[in-house]
Amino acid sequence: MCETVILGSPTVNGFRIRQLESFCPVNNSWGFDNRTVGIRIIEGKDSKVRVEKRHAGADANPYLLLAGDIAVSLDGIECELKPTQPTMGNAYRQAYGDLIPTDPATAIELARASGWFKDVLGEDQWELYCQICERELGFFNKQVTPVELNRYLKTL
Repeated sequence: MCETVILGSPTVNGFRIRQLESFCPVNNSWGFDNRTVGIRIIEGKDSKVRVEKRHAGADANPYLLLAGDIAVSLDGIECELKPTQPTMGNAYRQAYGDLIPTDPATAIELARASGWFKDVLGEDQWELYCQICERELGFFNKQVTPVELNRYLKTL
């Protein structure tokens, strides 16, 4: 989840909500009907259950996001990983799971360093997607915002 977070948040704006107490997860914890975790299990009537992965935004490519989720799930099954204990309380205040990057630069760095992620997407798609996210971040960082103009231009 941490290495593939750029699939769910490919733009700078997708990281603005990634804050404590925002109902956007900041770690890869899981729990039952808990909106502070990364993966929320919702049990319905008559043994109907759904899984909600909560870190993606509306700007995500749903096909790549789903492909990443399937790959992560299959990897967990193949490696016979056992789930951690579910988070019963506030995942923002408890040290559960690995931290999900809260800024795009860290997310891109994790994606770039992940051989697993590169294998999942294929080298060409992985490189293109990382470059898209890097360009988005570079474009954002070059902007002079109205806040800066209003705050600092008046002091000259």
